[in-house]
Amino acid sequence: VHHHIPVLLFVLNNGGYIGEGGHMAYTAEQRDRTAQGICIDFKNPEVDYSSIARGCGAYTEGPIEDPAALGPAIARAVKVVKEQSTIAVIDVKVG
Repeated sequence: VHHHIPVLLFVLNNGGYIGEGGHMAYTAEQRDRTAQGICIDFKNPEVDYSSIARGCGAYTEGPIEDPAALGPAIARAVKVVKEQSTIAVIDVKVG
């Protein structure tokens, strides 16, 4: 039997590394360089974080696009984490 540290993770899925892109744009500006083309967008296909997490053995919910679906998804994931002492990932589409 495999035991995991029970944890619930949220992926705030904005379709790319926008946070990293913001840092890169700031750094480019500070160095007086162009920031054009430095951000990364994942499209065609988009990254399926739920499938990746499931492939690693996690319980998953999502991707969730409807805000009304988030509460029930969290409740299900918390229940699984508590009952199975496992890892759960909730993929929430943002932005």
